[in-house]
Formats: sequence, C-alpha cells, structure tokens
Amino acid sequence: MPHAADEIHLPASTVEAPTVALVTSDPRWKLTARRADGHPVAVYLARLAPSGRRSQRCALTTIAALLTDGRAGLLEMPWHELRYVHTQAVRTALADRYAPATVNRQLSALRGVLGECWRLGLMTAEDYHRAADLQAVRGSTLPAGRALTAGEIAALFASCGDGNPGDVRDAAVLAVLYAGGLRRAEAVALDVGDYQAEDGRLQVRRGKGRKARTVYLTGGADEAMRGWLAVRGLADGPLFWPIDKAGRLRPARLSGQAIRQLLVRRAGRAGVAAFSPHDLRRTMVGDLLDAGVDIATVQRLAGHASVATTARYDRRPEAAKRQAAGRLHVPYTAPNPIGSGAGMGVPPPIPVGGGTCRNCPKVPVRGTATKERGFGRPDSNDRAGDRMRDNPLPRIFTPAGVGIGPRPWTDVELGPCGPCSGLEL
Repeated sequence: MPHAADEIHLPASTVEAPTVALVTSDPRWKLTARRADGHPVAVYLARLAPSGRRSQRCALTTIAALLTDGRAGLLEMPWHELRYVHTQAVRTALADRYAPATVNRQLSALRGVLGECWRLGLMTAEDYHRAADLQAVRGSTLPAGRALTAGEIAALFASCGDGNPGDVRDAAVLAVLYAGGLRRAEAVALDVGDYQAEDGRLQVRRGKGRKARTVYLTGGADEAMRGWLAVRGLADGPLFWPIDKAGRLRPARLSGQAIRQLLVRRAGRAGVAAFSPHDLRRTMVGDLLDAGVDIATVQRLAGHASVATTARYDRRPEAAKRQAAGRLHVPYTAPNPIGSGAGMGVPPPIPVGGGTCRNCPKVPVRGTATKERGFGRPDSNDRAGDRMRDNPLPRIFTPAGVGIGPRPWTDVELGPCGPCSGLEL
C-alpha cells in the first residue's frame, strides 16, 4: 500500500466540477462523470460490452477502496495520479485476497482506466507505461461450479410437465441453456426472430465480446421451443417473457436475475442440488466432449475465444486420472472388527470359557471370540452335541447380546495352554 508520503489527495477541481450523465447503450449502466471533459472510468466502461461492465466496475471499486482506505469511490478516485509504486502495491494486496484469475481481471480493469487517463491527456505516456507495467499473477484454481448428471437434467425437465405457461416457458429456457449452451445474458437477449423452427437454428447475435454465433436446438430442445412459441405467439420482441402468479404473460424482456430465480425454483421442485445457470453450459460442453465431438466444434458452439477455455470443461482427463489411480495397489488390510473394536462400535475381544488346550487335552484354557457369525437364538440341541460334531469351533453367547432382542452368537477359537505356549497360566 502507498506510504504516507505517497498518499493520494483528491484535487479540489475534481470535487467541485459539475456532474454530467453519460448514457450508455444499456440504461441500467448510466455512469456519472465528475468532469465535463470526460471521466476515465466512464470512458473505459462505456467501451466494454454490457456483460462485462458490472464485473469491471466492481473491480475498480475494490481497487479504489484499497488505495484510499475506503474514502473514495471509483468516480472520486484520482486515477491519473497513480504511479508504479501504487499499482504494484495494489497487485500485491489483490493477490493476497483473490484467486489468480480474479486478480488478473481486476488488473486488466486498472490498466484500462490508466490507458484512458493517458488518452484523455491526464497523464504522460511515461507515467502511464510505468504504472501499467504489471505482471500477471500466476497460478490456477479448480474450476468453479459443477456438471449436472443425466438424471438431474431429466428431473429438471420432468418438473416442467404440468403444461401451464410457466412450466412451458421454463422448459424452453432449460433447453436453450443446456442444449444451446447459452450464457444467461445471451439467453435474455434473444428475440423471436433469432429462432428458426424449420431446422432448429438459433442465432446468438449478442454473445460475449460482441461475437455472434449459431447453435442448433434438436433432440427434444426444439419441441420445448415450439411449445413455448405456441403459448407466447410469434409477435416480434423478446423471446422469453415474464409470467405473473396468475399465469398471465407480460410482453417484456426477461431479466438475468429472473433466469437464476426460475432455475432455483426448478431445482427445488425436481429435488436437484443447487446449481448456477452457467453449470448447464458447463454440462453441455462436457457431455459433447464425452460423446466424442471434436473439441474445435464444441468451441464454436460454446462461443469460446480459445480452445483452451473449452478444454477446462473437459471431464475426460479427470476420468483418465481416476482410472490411472485405480491401477495402484495399496497393501492395507482393515483390522478385524471384533479384534480391534476401536472406533467401530464393536466391543473389544472378551475372554469366553469352556474348553481344553488344542495340544494337550488335559489342561483347561480360556477361549476368545474371534468372528461374529450373525444374530439369532440357537436352540438347546444345537448348543449341545450337534455343535461339536458339525462345527469344530463351538458357538456361544457373549455378554454383548444381553438385553432386549436377539443375542449375537460368535465363533470361539481355543488357543494352546500356558505350558504348550511357553507361558505361565
């Protein structure tokens, strides 16, 4: 963190400057600039896709709080006064708190704002290049989220079988997220004209990074979409509409939060463990790769910029690792439950009596219960002569069987006497 001598002070001109509104293409992301000639944060966020503005704005808010101990927000922060000593301290602080991928995304936002400061003439090229010269944080983490099983996917669609408008719409949403592999923001941005019922073609016109692509809804997903269009109608506008509690359709665009809420509701009705909208996309990629589809084709269907991103969803390497681990043999044998008893809810070995030494029949010895044979109440004849003729190891009752219910009976092995074993009785 910056030293006291390097503490950043807010310039008076910035605080007193009039406020102007910068209206972006998405009215939900209106930004307020403190300077009439443009704020670097506003300019930076305005050039991002709508799907990336929220995360990068949160990143800049976090950085501003680190640099000023929470005294300034991202619009009050004098970004043009940052130097290398400050940005390097930010990198160190972020690396101690967040995962490598998150830190690198936050540093990308910082570099972007510094670049706008230079383009707006607020800092020199030398100061900008030095402050932005930050190495990426190395490291990796396990992939977040989970893949749904085939049974969970079937249960989710089965929960949409009542035929009411809400169930029909939710089935179509599930089909788009799973069979199409769309992101949540891509699904809510769809319009009716983006779907071609003749061949199941679905045009994703506003994908991540402003990249359009084409996916296909087949194998039951097209039936779900046709069912929803029969309820909604073919009027122009958003593909998915909100539905109130009375089952009435409202011609408006469904929000991303509504997508998450309907999946939570469906998971509860289907008895499926919690999952995120992106987990359906992860499941689609993994299922296609498991089915032997070429990874380059899966990359194009998922809209990934790099095949390396698609490979992160591949479950086959983990299956191969599991099979390889199964080839190892660990020479461990679990202790006898009766012999050990520790931590297993089984009483320790108890001496039971009645027998002679197996080597010299004249010396009486004590026996030890060695193996539990089951539960029951043997009759008197079995406990008498038949047991000695049919089973060389006599069966007896142990104190563990005292109480309500049947008593467990065990095999008893009689060891040698003291003289035969070299021990004193």
